[in-house]
Amino acid sequence: MKRIVPLLLASVLLFVSCGTPATDTKSLYDHGLDIVSMLNEIVESDAYVSVYSASEDIMNIVNSIAEGDHTVPKAVYQLTIPEESLLALSEVEAMPDLSDELRAFLTGRVQASVINIANSRNGATTLAATSICTVGKTFVSSEITGNTIYLYTFENGFPVAVSFTVGEDSTVSASGTFLLSEDLGADTPDGIKEFFSEITLDVEVVPVN
Repeated sequence: MKRIVPLLLASVLLFVSCGTPATDTKSLYDHGLDIVSMLNEIVESDAYVSVYSASEDIMNIVNSIAEGDHTVPKAVYQLTIPEESLLALSEVEAMPDLSDELRAFLTGRVQASVINIANSRNGATTLAATSICTVGKTFVSSEITGNTIYLYTFENGFPVAVSFTVGEDSTVSASGTFLLSEDLGADTPDGIKEFFSEITLDVEVVPVN
């Protein structure tokens, strides 16, 4: 897994912004739903996807995502990767000259890349399709003080993972994409831990509004 991380960090991922910094009026859950909604618009727009790729294989993957129902989550899970695990994955300890700001940026990128690593298990075409279907937003929130991931699951749709990275002055950057894998197994905290068995993480259930 560690061998894949530098490649993913070096790649240029498509990033669609669906908002500018806003006041602290929404929960993380609701901010994540904003990203799910925008992702739905993307996969339902052949014109949008065709701007970034003319590949029939990629279009087929996106169309299969669009067939799902991502309107109301069945369950939502909070995935928290301990800082020591993020530091190990990013290998920042081998770069002692990095500033604190750059270390924080790099570990945040590693957290966001965890879902890309999972999607890469199904090959480069799947990774390319989910990279096109990537949405981000930035907002102000005092709800969290550390980086985390919300995994939205659906009865008849693919899961959506939203990575939240905390910055200065309570600013939070969120990046979300679909998780395309048939290996996720049981939609339970233990099943999710097993799916991400290469890394240490804590999984908690988020109340669904």
